[in-house]
Amino acid sequence: MRLQVIYNIVKLLSYFHPVFRKDRVPDARICMLNFYRDHSRVILKLISNQFGAAFFAIALGLAASSSNTVLFLCTSIFSILFLLFLNHTVLWEDGAKSRIRVDAGREKYNPLTGLWIGVCAGIPNIILSVITAITFFLSAKDGPFAWEWAGNICGIANVIARLWQGMYLGTVQFLAPGNHYILLLAPLPTILGCFISYWLGLKNCRMFGIFTLERPDGKKK
Repeated sequence: MRLQVIYNIVKLLSYFHPVFRKDRVPDARICMLNFYRDHSRVILKLISNQFGAAFFAIALGLAASSSNTVLFLCTSIFSILFLLFLNHTVLWEDGAKSRIRVDAGREKYNPLTGLWIGVCAGIPNIILSVITAITFFLSAKDGPFAWEWAGNICGIANVIARLWQGMYLGTVQFLAPGNHYILLLAPLPTILGCFISYWLGLKNCRMFGIFTLERPDGKKK
């Protein structure tokens, strides 16, 4: 079931990125499965990172939300940065390894690989956000439908989405409380962060290189 969902999303992306195009490979399904197989370890690491960051953010949020909204926002921002840092270490290393394979001629140069890895890892976010936004629209009392069953689904999806995206709770509460559509932006930090981190690894550029200590002989510690 998980592979089928990922296949459908990657098939949609095939219209925008040539690595999944049918005119480049005999079967888009085989290409998708190969991509997921080659990067499944990284994708699962990113998903586990989000689970840990969400749990960490909820724990901080429970203590901060009872105090004031600004402190709740600060814990949310810190949790988001913590997640981006965890993902950066994973994607930078993967990009650096890809650079070695590219230089050896065993892999084609593709700086957008990190972007698609981020999309695959963000599939749970995308699904939950889209379901929440659509059912919220269908269940709105001042909307054209006001369907009760959609409201029930929206409530369940919203609870699951806020638990899974716990690091964004403080930010959402501060910027747009009660706005379900803002959850559609939740996958963007992970996707963009993965793209930038993988590209930096591919270029062998360290984001935190300015903090690297050097010995008097010029060698890095």
